[in-house]
Amino acid sequence: MSTLFLHVGTSKTGTTSLQRFLYDNKELLLTKNFLFYSRIEEKDNYLNSIHLPYLFYFDESFRWLEHKNNIINEVDRQTFKENIIFKFTKEFKKYPNHNWIISSEHIFNMCFDKDSIEALQNFFLKYFDNIKIVIYLRDQLSYFLSSYSTQVDEKFLRQRKLSLKNLDISLQNPSTSKDLYYDKSLKNFIKYFGQDNILPIIYSSSLQKDNMLNKSFLSTLNINDFDKFHFSTNLNTRSSLKLIKLKLYFNSLIESDINFYNHKIPNIRHKINTFLSSLDNTNQKFLPSRSIYKIWSDEFFNSNKELGLNFFSKKRHLFSQNRIQSFIKNKKKSLNQYDYIEQFQDSLSDNEKNIISLYLEAIQKLNN
Repeated sequence: MSTLFLHVGTSKTGTTSLQRFLYDNKELLLTKNFLFYSRIEEKDNYLNSIHLPYLFYFDESFRWLEHKNNIINEVDRQTFKENIIFKFTKEFKKYPNHNWIISSEHIFNMCFDKDSIEALQNFFLKYFDNIKIVIYLRDQLSYFLSSYSTQVDEKFLRQRKLSLKNLDISLQNPSTSKDLYYDKSLKNFIKYFGQDNILPIIYSSSLQKDNMLNKSFLSTLNINDFDKFHFSTNLNTRSSLKLIKLKLYFNSLIESDINFYNHKIPNIRHKINTFLSSLDNTNQKFLPSRSIYKIWSDEFFNSNKELGLNFFSKKRHLFSQNRIQSFIKNKKKSLNQYDYIEQFQDSLSDNEKNIISLYLEAIQKLNN
């Protein structure tokens, strides 16, 4: 009997690092009767199986996938989906008796769309006897701060109007992050896959050390001979506060006639990121105030308690309130109100702004 271990995220819980680890150890996993299914084409430079959730659900996060594959109408879309199913089925016929591992944080984005999750379940039941949902859950505030850094990276060079002040507004209103009420965002997964098949793992800073993230996933597969696996460094770390400010300032200078996606300079986005990173002389991350910690802790207390009772009976609470309180008191992890507000101020020097302006001016000349 074959089992599918479907890793659905969440994002900002080391998903990129985990996917790289699974891909790097793909051959070794095969010897243990596990197939890691990643790319639909070898030329693709990403490791998460974004194609599979795309079959059942669509949001803005898939725009780049359609752009990459020249999908401009519904006929193109349907043809592309048929091709995804064909390639998946072809691969399954090669390994029908293996346990499979599929990883895509985009699946969690479907959490409130029960029709999409039901369609996902029905699709996989054609091929697998059992389906296990593996999901990493992170303290909501920590998740949000890391996610904001990613949002800046994604919108950088695409969206002209970005502001750090929007971060403060969002931090004051945690209730807008609907998917972070984990007891609710997991309900449809529980409904269609069964509670016994949901395997939640608490993500914390301890998993970032000594390859514990990868080892925790292997343990879920009942693999414990870790010494045989190849481990690499973590990927996709959170940007410093200064790098975020550098990107926001660069963005504010961009003229509308510059297209960074159809540009004469190869890998222009990567080059700009490298340039701005060279100006970053600090690794100081954005820190919340102690009052922000309390707002988020109070907001998600009942949700975390409910999920903790269902899946972590020994802990009774998903995220330790003692740990939250220690964060509030720890000056290295939280700020007083004055220092918190100071983070939103323009702290770039005139020299840094001038260098960025000259760099962008050079890009404009090359573009013309």
